[in-house]
Amino acid sequence: MDPDSSATRSLRNRSLLFLVFTLLAYFFMRGVSHGLSGKDIVAFEMAKTLEQAGSLLASWGDSVKADLLRSIYADHAFLVAYAGWLFYFCRYAGRLSGNYILRNAARFFSWLAALAALFDVAENAGMVYSLRVGLQPWVVHLTYDMAVLKFSLVFILLLFAGTGWLYWLINRLTTRKYARTGD
Repeated sequence: MDPDSSATRSLRNRSLLFLVFTLLAYFFMRGVSHGLSGKDIVAFEMAKTLEQAGSLLASWGDSVKADLLRSIYADHAFLVAYAGWLFYFCRYAGRLSGNYILRNAARFFSWLAALAALFDVAENAGMVYSLRVGLQPWVVHLTYDMAVLKFSLVFILLLFAGTGWLYWLINRLTTRKYARTGD
């Protein structure tokens, strides 16, 4: 048995396991927040100014604020799960690509998932502070910055993994084409 195939299977299995954890954590988070809209949560994360954050909080009742707080606490399980999934998914995509550069780059890119999770923790801390203590301009702006960094890294990781999968698909299609034509 080729050692690469065993390692590839292991990465695939870990990726799938963390994907399941991610989905379970997502639905848990949605449940404890009583279905609070993801749009509302992201709007609060991305409120760059004190005025924007204050306007959102003023438009929400105490029950919505309580739902948001529960969602933030539950997000800690979600961020561990999605970071694990992205970590293994990028490594799996890099290995699957069959490209030496992507395979080695996956070692670097996968660690960006942990960094995204750390930014998410800082973002959550800012939102909890804003809800429990009160709005401070620097906390609101820090929360925004952490959210932008987190979402940017997640996007980069998904783009990297998509590139690996694209290489795998191209290799697979060209291998089949040459196998049929006998070239």
